[in-house]
Formats: sequence, structure tokens, C-alpha cells
Amino acid sequence: MAIAAVDVMTILGRLATVQRGTSAAAIMRRLIQGRTLRVLAVRSLGVATLFGLEIILARRLGVAGYGAFSFTLAIATIISRLAPLGWLNTSTRLVSAYTSGARLGLLKGSLILAHTATGVGLAVAAFLLVVMGAGVGSETAAVLLRYALPLAIVLSFLELHRYVLRGLHAGDLGEALPLLLLPALVIAGSLVVEIQEPGTAVYIYCVVCLALVLFSSLCIARRLPASVLQLPVEFRVREWTLAAVGVLVGSASYELTERTAVIVLGIVGSGHEVGLYQAAARTSLMIMFALRCLTPIAAPQISVLFQEGRYVELRSMYRLLCTLSIVGSLPFFLLFTLFPSSVLQWFGPEFVDAREILCVLSFGYLVSAAAGPCATALMMIGQERVYAVLAFAGLLLNAAASYVLAQHLGGLGAAIGTAGVMMLNNTLYIIIFFRATAPSRKPGSTGAHDAQRDA
Repeated sequence: MAIAAVDVMTILGRLATVQRGTSAAAIMRRLIQGRTLRVLAVRSLGVATLFGLEIILARRLGVAGYGAFSFTLAIATIISRLAPLGWLNTSTRLVSAYTSGARLGLLKGSLILAHTATGVGLAVAAFLLVVMGAGVGSETAAVLLRYALPLAIVLSFLELHRYVLRGLHAGDLGEALPLLLLPALVIAGSLVVEIQEPGTAVYIYCVVCLALVLFSSLCIARRLPASVLQLPVEFRVREWTLAAVGVLVGSASYELTERTAVIVLGIVGSGHEVGLYQAAARTSLMIMFALRCLTPIAAPQISVLFQEGRYVELRSMYRLLCTLSIVGSLPFFLLFTLFPSSVLQWFGPEFVDAREILCVLSFGYLVSAAAGPCATALMMIGQERVYAVLAFAGLLLNAAASYVLAQHLGGLGAAIGTAGVMMLNNTLYIIIFFRATAPSRKPGSTGAHDAQRDA
């Protein structure tokens, strides 16, 4: 992973040198300076650490145990992304705006409402888990309430603090908590405590997450202006709620789509099938590594160029992002499709049966990498509603396709459904992006612009 990161940065530097006279190249040079390099380093090390954790758990728990753990973690992760009710990205924008504008009463109010919304979301999630458990059987219900819910609670607040730290210009620290420190500490805990069943692994996750939530709370408190606690609280509940709801719909659809196959297989299949699919899915996701490093770096510049009407520069920069993404993804794609059995051997001999799943998902992620950060780009240019509609439609289509195909082809069917919907959605996203940034288009007010003005 570190080698891949170095390759991407080397290519970026060379392209910027060749195109030194162009505005897009100058923008890209600025993007790789300062704190963004630390975010890139954290993500690189985090991916390597997380992959190592997956291998350790797969070897210790076996296919069925690893599948049960993956199912529980998938449910908890979905809840952690949705329980804040859209306040993850919203908190980043509001905290940043109110801190820089010294509007500390609104800063205090936004933080209170963000944590309150997360608590409300968790209460709703707990109710839904009870209902869901009653519908699928007592054994599954016990797993959801005993393992998935406690993990979801601590993960939700850890995710919220990650985005708050971004707003406080400590994005490198915010990324390090869940992406690097969490898997690293869980690995350390697994070396101390003998893990023989998935429940033990879940509880180690819970303890580590709780410690990181407390640590992140201290970090946030230290970075807030000293006078914020003494000032009266101000709220803009209606404006904040409308902004959060727009983000929630798109984010919810994306998070559910990414994990639909695991959930479907956990319901209609077996732990063995879930374990095989999860190993292939985790591995194939490495193809998106370069894109996921570039996206948080490029997103603010996409918004700025669009609002200023500099569409030619924006389209030029976006094409450069796509080039870097596809170049960074090709080595992983070739490795996973040419030598799938050798790669899956890392998890253990039993996981070699997932080689066809790995090849199918790898092709889907390659197409996604070639499309660049298209979903994020739509949100940055004020097309949140379009993104939300397409993402929700993709979720429904993916759920239906995965359910039908999984019953006939198992994990391979779920992979075909997921990869197909993934390619379809990204194709639509990039078409809409380039239509919205056509040079003939006149600069005007957008939903994103209005939201920034209100902040």
C-alpha cells in the first residue's frame, strides 16, 4: 500500500511538472501540499493495518466464524454511518464555518445538535434491530442486540468525532482514529486475548472504540476556542436539519449498497458464503485505494472551481484525477484477476473458493476507479438531490439483484449484482457531472452554494 501511494504521488508530481503552465496542474500541485500528505500517509498505513487485521481474524475464526463477525460488523458499521442522521458531513461544514467566522454560539449549538441527533438515531436503530431480529429468528436477534448494537453505539460517536475533527482542521487526526489506531489496537488486543469465536472479537472492537471515543472527545475539547463553553447556545434547527437530510439520503443509500451483498448472504445464505464474499470484497476494495486518497484532497477544489464558473479548469482537473485513479488501480486489478487464488491464500486455504467473486468485484471497482470521484463531485457542485435519487435507486436495484442472484449462484451472484449496479451508477454520475460542468453553462446559484451561504 505504501508503494502504491508513492507511485501515485510520483505520477502526480510528473504530470504537474509537464503541465506546469496550466491552471489545473497548478491546482493539483497545491492539493498535495501540507496536511493532505499526512492524511494520505494515515490512509496508506490504515489500509495495510486493516487488511492485516482481516487476515488475522480470518485465520483464527475460520470461514464460518469470520463470516459471522463480518455480518455483525457490517450491521454495526451501517448504523454508525446512518445514526448521526446526516450530521457527519454536515458537522464538518458547520464546525469549519462557525470556527473560522468566530460564531461560537452557533458552533456550540451545532455540536450539541449533532450529538443529540446521533443519540436519537441510535435509539431508532435499536428499535429497528429488535424488529429485524423478531423477523429473522431468535438466534439472529440475540446476535444483533448482544453484539451489533453495542458496537454500533461506540462506532457512531467515533465516526461523528472523526468528521468534527475535520471541521476543526485536524483531519489527519480524525482519519487516524478509525482507519489506523482502531485496527492496530484491535490487533494488539487479539494478541493478548485468545480469539476463538466471533463474539470475543466484537467485544475487543467495542473496548477499543470506547477508548478512542474518549480520546477524541478530549482532542475536540482542546481544539475548541476556550470561550465556547461560557457563551450562550444558538441553534438554526430548520436550516441544519434540511442540510443534514439531503446528505443523509445519499450517504445512507451508498453505505447500504456497499454492504447489501453481505447482509443478503447473511440472511439467505450461510456463514461460509458470507466469509468467502467478505474476503473477496475486502481484497477487491484495494483497487479504490488511490481514488480514496485523492477524493478528500480534491473535493474542496471541485466546489471552488464550480462556484467560480471555471468549468474548463474543473473538467481538466477531473480528467487528471481519473487518470491518476486508474493508474493507481491497475496494479491491484491485474494482481487480483491474474492471481486470485494466490491472493486469497493470505486469508487461508479455504478462502481460495472466492476467486471468481474476487474477479467479478475487481472489474466493478476498476470501472468505478476510472470514473473518478464522481459521487463526491456531484455533491460538491450542488447536485445532491440528483445524487440522492440515483443512489437510492441503485440501492433498491442492488438489493433486488443480489437477493435473486444469491439464491441461484450464492456469493458469485451477489457479486455480479453488486458490480453491475456499481458500474451503472458511476456511469450515470459521471455523465451528469460533465453535463453540469459544460463550458457553455452559466455560473449560477446551486443547492451547495445556498447551503454554504446559510452556514
